[in-house]
Amino acid sequence: MKAIGLSRMIYELEFKLSADFTFQNSHVQTLTNAQFKKMFPFEDNLPESIHGIELPKRKERESEFGYLLIDSTFELKEYDSLTEGSAKIRPQLLIIHGILSFLTNQIFISFQNFASHQFMVSHHINAKGSKNKLVCEGVNFNSDLKKIFSEIETANSEKKILIYSLLERWRKALYLEIESEEGFVHLDESVLAYVHILEVLADEFKDNFKKKVLEERKQVITEILECASLPDKKSFKKISGLINKANELKITLKSKALQMLSDLDLYNPKSKEIVLRFIEHRNAIAHGRKDIYQDKVVYPLKPFFSLIKDIDENLESIKILSAKTISNYLGLNAWEDEWDFLMLTEFTPFDIVKDFIDNQKYITLSNKEFLNGAIDGIMPFTIAYYHLKGKISFLDLEQTLKNVFLTSKITKENCRALFNASVPLADSSIKDLADKARHIVQKVDKNRWGYYSNIRDIIKDYEYHGFTLKWFEDWLIIR
Repeated sequence: MKAIGLSRMIYELEFKLSADFTFQNSHVQTLTNAQFKKMFPFEDNLPESIHGIELPKRKERESEFGYLLIDSTFELKEYDSLTEGSAKIRPQLLIIHGILSFLTNQIFISFQNFASHQFMVSHHINAKGSKNKLVCEGVNFNSDLKKIFSEIETANSEKKILIYSLLERWRKALYLEIESEEGFVHLDESVLAYVHILEVLADEFKDNFKKKVLEERKQVITEILECASLPDKKSFKKISGLINKANELKITLKSKALQMLSDLDLYNPKSKEIVLRFIEHRNAIAHGRKDIYQDKVVYPLKPFFSLIKDIDENLESIKILSAKTISNYLGLNAWEDEWDFLMLTEFTPFDIVKDFIDNQKYITLSNKEFLNGAIDGIMPFTIAYYHLKGKISFLDLEQTLKNVFLTSKITKENCRALFNASVPLADSSIKDLADKARHIVQKVDKNRWGYYSNIRDIIKDYEYHGFTLKWFEDWLIIR
């Protein structure tokens, strides 16, 4: 009969968590301060003084949110020592860390524990009939936890490894992100890790996509051959377009990722844009860029030049997208609220905005409808954003927003909605438009209606993007 050891890991919690579940040979539970003190009575064995010098009394450990205790059993061979338990339980422990991190959006990592113990027991921890309880910050994850365990239990070895890999990679990305919250040191690496999740999971959907691509290529080649048999000029022009189309029909990371979004019912213009954007970031980071030097920077200041050129890029976008793909793949409810919020707040893709401007769709809108984004979520703020990014000309900015500016009343709500566009439009050659834009800027500043911490930062942002704000700069000096 093989000997059985138990390894106990204890973590101090920094957020509200209530857990009680068993996974494989591990039992995970949270303890209140009272439960912890009863389970681990405080003992102060230090003397009151040494050589007449009074020693400070040790304080009994207290935690606002309690503790997490993970017990794991393992088998010992005759030549093993009990300390081997740390290595034997580590794979299982990392899976538990991955599940907890993914569902709670809080990092769990092995070196967070403040105490560990190993001792002998008579039998293994058994998962059968155990609870599946996990509640974080008031959000109940019981059903998702049960679903993850079910998916792992019924999966073949290949799919098990895939699930473990996805959860582990996401936890690593989250760790890199959290470690960069103050120092911004690992942001590039965090982007790579989140995008890698899309790469790994997208391969699960490539077989059907490969068949689809081959069928489309076959159809295009047939059309090319048919056009080649016709001697007229129109056919030769069509051949050129068909050849380009055939060359585009390749299985790439982009095409696989977009197919995956479609299969997971996550495909829409905004999710597509996030994938395209972050694959571009991923390529810039992974393959390196020669033009990383920047002669202008804006707050918050980073310790390294970033390989991601867009200073307004939001890491949360790829984080939530990667989490939602995992969630949908496993049939979970987790990350649904975050996904809905992301789809609500993500900027409308530029090609849709360009169509909105080119076809003057704004003419059909009332001021209220325009300010509320009645068509594809496009608001004056959206137009101003793409102008700042150099994708919309100043003329298009003027023509698109002229009417809504001149006919909108000066209210707190309207001024907030028009403020971002007011900054550049204060330099408009259309006097009425410039006057209204300047009035809005001054009104927002005077009444502290803005979302900014310091209005002077706005000019730094525009300077970084290569713009000069003549009126705004003069006004800052005399205001």
